[in-house]
Amino acid sequence: MIFLLISLEINSVLNQIDSIYQESYKDTSLFNIASKLLDSIYKIYPENVEILWRKSYFCYLKGDSEKNKEKKISYFKEGQEYGKKGMKIDSLHPETHYWFAVNRAKEGEMKGVLNSLFMVDELKKEANTVLKIHPNHAGAYVLLGSIYNALPSFAGGDKEKAVEYLNKAIECDSTYNAAYMTLSEILINSKKYKEARELLERFLRLKKHRDERLFHLNDKKKAEDMLKKIEGK
Repeated sequence: MIFLLISLEINSVLNQIDSIYQESYKDTSLFNIASKLLDSIYKIYPENVEILWRKSYFCYLKGDSEKNKEKKISYFKEGQEYGKKGMKIDSLHPETHYWFAVNRAKEGEMKGVLNSLFMVDELKKEANTVLKIHPNHAGAYVLLGSIYNALPSFAGGDKEKAVEYLNKAIECDSTYNAAYMTLSEILINSKKYKEARELLERFLRLKKHRDERLFHLNDKKKAEDMLKKIEGK
């Protein structure tokens, strides 16, 4: 009974955090409120996996928006630690593996592809672990697509494979922001303007996005700018 009450309390707070986060594009101070709420509940329940993967996710978000390179890397490293802690507690929770890998990949991105080639096998392993647990995890397909897109051909880069994974991500979750944005960039760089245009227009027409905050603060304008860039092509 006590365990049930604790679970209900945790779920209630986490739902509140998720809701505040999704609305935070309307008032950016809401992001800080969500982050502080998450910090507070983490102090009470530091071994809860649902809290831990969100801590890892928020580290990614903070690192991604940070301007200072060293601070960015620091956030991404912190995010990896929360992910690893969650993986030790529950090795079959997909989000702990996923956000560990995303933070790891972002750290590698900051250090440069050639300086991060040693991470590639680890990242692929984590993405495939996520897919074994959750075969329709769009984020894991985006991660794999991003890896094959970023790698130079001599190191295993493969644009066709990247496109395949990103299309699979959209098939699994038609609202997944990053899948549309990454795939559109690849199509434009490959001069497949018609396909890119159709994809971007489809993305902008969506009534719901996996991440409303990122859509309204970043992705919407970026998608519109990409459409302008290929106008008439």
